Amino acid sequence: MPGSGTDNDEGTRTYGMTASGRASGFYADSSLIRHGYIQDEKGGFIVFDAPGPAVTGANQGLFASGVNPAGTISGIFTDGLNKNHGFVRDKNGDITIFDPPGSTSTLTGSACCGQGFGSLNQSGDLVGYYIDNRGVLHGFLREANGTITAIDAPGAGTTSGLGTLASGINTAGEICGWYLDSGKTSHGFVRDKHGAITTFDAPGGGTGNSRGTQAHTINPSGDVVGYYSDGNGATHGFVRAASGTITTFDISGAGTGAGQGTVATVIDASGNVSGYIVDAGGVRHGYLRLK
Repeated sequence: MPGSGTDNDEGTRTYGMTASGRASGFYADSSLIRHGYIQDEKGGFIVFDAPGPAVTGANQGLFASGVNPAGTISGIFTDGLNKNHGFVRDKNGDITIFDPPGSTSTLTGSACCGQGFGSLNQSGDLVGYYIDNRGVLHGFLREANGTITAIDAPGAGTTSGLGTLASGINTAGEICGWYLDSGKTSHGFVRDKHGAITTFDAPGGGTGNSRGTQAHTINPSGDVVGYYSDGNGATHGFVRAASGTITTFDISGAGTGAGQGTVATVIDASGNVSGYIVDAGGVRHGYLRLK
């Protein structure tokens, strides 16, 4: 991207593509200020920033992490006070900044991983999570008309650093994510379009801090993909079918130690899965797993 910085943590990142093949994401300039972008129909770039006072500090600005086929973009806006807000940019370029009621910091999409794959559906509905004034995490659904609904999974912890994170939404309005219980173990969940929540755990998942199941993306059929951490801290991929059947998998070359293994982040309409592995040397490698 023109204007991208060339030093550590600077440069351009792409996080999605429209139905017509227009890439979208953000770049960090030489001051580490973030700017959103989307390609135009001729292959050039449209750069956009949030309305209001200009940001001036490092890691402030727009983290554009999700785009749907129509060209609606979502992500995080970090203001000059380093507070996070959600944002939506419609296909005409109009930007809306929002905060769920009760939030002190809003993270849209799979923001803990810096990804927004599947967090914004074709209708413009999006999911994410916010942090309240006690430090508790709550998932949310923001409909295209601006209505925001909090999501709290049964069993989610209610003290600082615990709670619910919503990460994926499909065309039917079904939502997936995970929650942290009082013992800091992660558990997956699926929320149907009527609001009913089903929780689940991948077989082999460990318990305790940084252990358990995380669900990241849900496809149009209701199949969910994610990963779990075992008792030793190694990660393994899983696919949960709409019927509830869970299949686990490991990609060749993945390490087996703590912080190593297979991470699954995206599942498409056909059931193909992509993500990355961390090998025994700590190096990451992308993969595509065909159904």
